[in-house]
Amino acid sequence: MPFKRRIDKTREPPITPRAVEIFDRMRRCNGERWWDLHSDLCDELHTKPWQWPCIEDPREANPYPEGAPAHASWRPDREAQALWQTLDQASREARAARDGGLPLVT
Repeated sequence: MPFKRRIDKTREPPITPRAVEIFDRMRRCNGERWWDLHSDLCDELHTKPWQWPCIEDPREANPYPEGAPAHASWRPDREAQALWQTLDQASREARAARDGGLPLVT
């Protein structure tokens, strides 16, 4: 009897040099330009429409003002934070390679 092999669909998105470049540009801007670059990053990483935003800075706290209903229900997006950290590490490695392998000072 033939059977269908199941494919694991929880794969990490491919971190390409272009994705790292977009991520680096996102870190230097804000506002409308940030969201434009975010759309480019989502396209580059082939994220699903419901993965919005696809990255979230893990250092940021609750964006809603205290006392607002959204403040009480806000939860960090762990997957988006993990992707941020992956891109951050790839960015550091790219900079180290570009700078001739010098150690990074953080």
